[in-house]
Amino acid sequence: PADAARRSVLAGACAIYHGCSHNYLHGRSVDVLKELYKGALFVLRAKHYCESGEFVKNSKELAAVLKGADCEIMRLRQGFIYEGLAVDLEEHTAALLLWAQKIISCGTDENL
Repeated sequence: PADAARRSVLAGACAIYHGCSHNYLHGRSVDVLKELYKGALFVLRAKHYCESGEFVKNSKELAAVLKGADCEIMRLRQGFIYEGLAVDLEEHTAALLLWAQKIISCGTDENL
């Protein structure tokens, strides 16, 4: 299960990175960016499992245990979905791209 979770994190981060890049260069859609942030929940959950061995099903419980960049991505995600936070395409694309890039970089070194 741990290896499958690690592969899931890496595949999810790659998909988010690709989606952000394509959207930023071609679509420039705030709605697409919001969907990419929604999808980040699955990566965050699997990443937390890889790091802690704990599977957290509820997104509020997950938000409470995340730290650093993971916590920031979750905060932005929840702000877009539940609080109507305004989306800045440039700023929030950059945040998600950087987060995914770091995961991909660590995943290729098998350090997840």
